[in-house]
Amino acid sequence: MFRSGRALLGLAAGALALVGASARAAEAPGFPAFPPAGDQEAVVQWLKAQTTVAPETVIAFGPDFVFSLVPETPTRVNADTVRRTVREEVTSASFAATMRGRSSVQVLDFDCRKRRFKPVLISIYEGNNLQGKVERLALADEWTEEKPGTFMAEYIKAVCDTSFKYPLTGQTVAQASPIAAPAPLAPIATAPIPAAPPPAAPPANPPLRPAQPAPRASSIPTAPAPAPRAAPAAPRATAAASGVRVQVGAFNSEAQAKSAMAPLAGGRARETEPVKSGTSTLYRALIGGFASTVEAEAFCKTLSAAKHACIVRK
Repeated sequence: MFRSGRALLGLAAGALALVGASARAAEAPGFPAFPPAGDQEAVVQWLKAQTTVAPETVIAFGPDFVFSLVPETPTRVNADTVRRTVREEVTSASFAATMRGRSSVQVLDFDCRKRRFKPVLISIYEGNNLQGKVERLALADEWTEEKPGTFMAEYIKAVCDTSFKYPLTGQTVAQASPIAAPAPLAPIATAPIPAAPPPAAPPANPPLRPAQPAPRASSIPTAPAPAPRAAPAAPRATAAASGVRVQVGAFNSEAQAKSAMAPLAGGRARETEPVKSGTSTLYRALIGGFASTVEAEAFCKTLSAAKHACIVRK
């Protein structure tokens, strides 16, 4: 989210998790020129030519930026909260200098019942279309209430109201595809496990078996049957056995590393690891608890799809 708007989210100054983006992003070489100011049609054509943002996903236009809702299956955080991802593309050089970047990804939790949201993770990119150096913010755990007439209100309407209309297509959330309104998800019902039936009672007078003739003695000796082999113990798929972890970033302080990976770990083990970088020390944010490399790679693939950095470390 743009820096002037971060005060609305309760973001403290200096809460930057990675330092590297700068005001040079406004006129950074290698990135395309911005569209003409105030020309919505030119902005739409620029989005199509220079970004992967589909115009039908745009939820808000500003004089210097465009916000879009990422098509995805909403994640249910709890009974009242759903998690969605919003992308921002900056459309003016002056605002790129203020934001110190040209695009961003914002992972947000929405409480539709109370009409509010809070940021979980914000990543700011030096270039448009999520390119170049990335800066991730350590965020305060604070909710922002809906304020009519602001772009933040459009966030909440797009996620929570089926009557919300996308400004470029006029479609409502209920009509649009593949972006569907996240209907409240009921908890998954689990059927009770039926009790085992009682054992059948033995018959009162079991029938007598007819007498069997005694087996004839054989003059050919037979080898004793081999003793059954014990089944090999199944290997335990534990994190300790695999030792595989994933790294979701490297930060200037241990506190920032812990804060950044907390919303991504999903209950898995978390740890930090200091590493030297020139004359300074960075702290790797590492998530563990994977039974295998395959499981860790699948976890990383999910994070990468949401534009989070993630690499597997053994």
